[in-house]
Amino acid sequence: MSISNMPANLSSSNRTSGGGCTYTYQECFRHGSEKSGLALGEFLRDLYTLFKKAPARKDDYFNAAGESTPKLPLKFCGHRWLENVPAAERALEIWPFVLLYSKAVRKRGKRAILQELSNHRGKGVRSAFHSQAALVHFSSQHFKAFS
Repeated sequence: MSISNMPANLSSSNRTSGGGCTYTYQECFRHGSEKSGLALGEFLRDLYTLFKKAPARKDDYFNAAGESTPKLPLKFCGHRWLENVPAAERALEIWPFVLLYSKAVRKRGKRAILQELSNHRGKGVRSAFHSQAALVHFSSQHFKAFS
């Protein structure tokens, strides 16, 4: 049966489940992100980890924001890409505040935080200061289409 011969109104019992397609899309996006070197998952995970269980960093982050009180990053789940729309949107929302925080830390020369930005966990955040915002926006729009 070709697509043109299919009835216009399919009942819900005749529809096939899209679960396999969702898994395929998630895996394609994950592998594509890793192979391209953009590592969106690493970026979102590192952004969350930077402020997790770190009251001093959170305090510096809120002080750098000044009058406005920014939100903190949300947790990212690496194997559920399509369910991470809120984490990607929050990363876009707080990105200007993360940049302010980074500048304030560098200006004050806080060694511990500078080392955190230089180690493995901070690598994803540090390398993303100029390139990740567009990728996160693009990805969150694609995730919305499937959620």
